[in-house]
Amino acid sequence: MMFVPNRMKNIEAEIKSQPVKSGIAGILAMIGAIPLTVLLCITLIGIPVAFLMWLAGALSLVMGMLALANTVGGQIPLSHKRRTQAVVLAVGLFLMSLVALVPVVG
Repeated sequence: MMFVPNRMKNIEAEIKSQPVKSGIAGILAMIGAIPLTVLLCITLIGIPVAFLMWLAGALSLVMGMLALANTVGGQIPLSHKRRTQAVVLAVGLFLMSLVALVPVVG
């Protein structure tokens, strides 16, 4: 959130405006990465490209989850006088971790 604030705000805006489309795009990207990795690993040159692809995918996953946690945390009314970015993010991450504990939903 500190290093690329404009990009994170764009991701949050996209999640708020089209949540279903964003979720489906993320799921399809994860599913599509597996056959793409197999195709890239057939050649010797494709192996480093596959590694970089998975590294970029992991970074994208972290950025997306942080943007989602920030969006969720921002929707929760807090009674604190200082509503800092860290508090909003912590509340969002806490709620997302609680939802992940539910057997069917998580």
